Amino acid sequence: MTWTRLSDDFADRADIMGLSAEAFRLHIVGLVWANRMLLDGLIPKRSAAVLAALAGLDDVQHVVAELLVAGLWIDAETSYQIEWKDQESAAIVKERKTANAEKNRTWRERSRLHSAGDHSKCTRCSAVRDQSRDQSHDKSVTATRTRPEPDPTPREEEGEGKESAGSDTAAPSATAAGASPSDPLERMRAIRAVGRKTA
Repeated sequence: MTWTRLSDDFADRADIMGLSAEAFRLHIVGLVWANRMLLDGLIPKRSAAVLAALAGLDDVQHVVAELLVAGLWIDAETSYQIEWKDQESAAIVKERKTANAEKNRTWRERSRLHSAGDHSKCTRCSAVRDQSRDQSHDKSVTATRTRPEPDPTPREEEGEGKESAGSDTAAPSATAAGASPSDPLERMRAIRAVGRKTA
């Protein structure tokens, strides 16, 4: 369906106000008819009688002549061109109709699949919402279970550094006590002996 556009000041225009009731009615009928037929305001002269019948007119030629004088219609040999500046072009209307037809086709196909239990095309049904909620829950559980443990390497290195520092400090004393630095047991005994002497 197409719509005929009339501005809110349409009836206040000087060229419209000067029309007779018959001419005003024929002009409106012509706008609506040309919109429905997607003619961009071009009305074949052979169709003027049809418009006159729709407008309830007897002397169509006299009324058409009035519209020609007002400049609302233009004689284009085999057709009348109606003023079309406020109306949509046929190309835009056809494009919208094609888009709406495709949207309706998609909706019908989705409804058919949904009724058959296939929700692969659904976007807002309860089955899709439940599936999305379940997937979100599974992802959160998986993320919690697979969270990586902190890397203990820095702490171990820090401990090793402290042990090294302690060993370096105690090594001279152990060596001074006659223990071999390469023998851990002897070194530990020497460290304990030094500790007892210091106490």
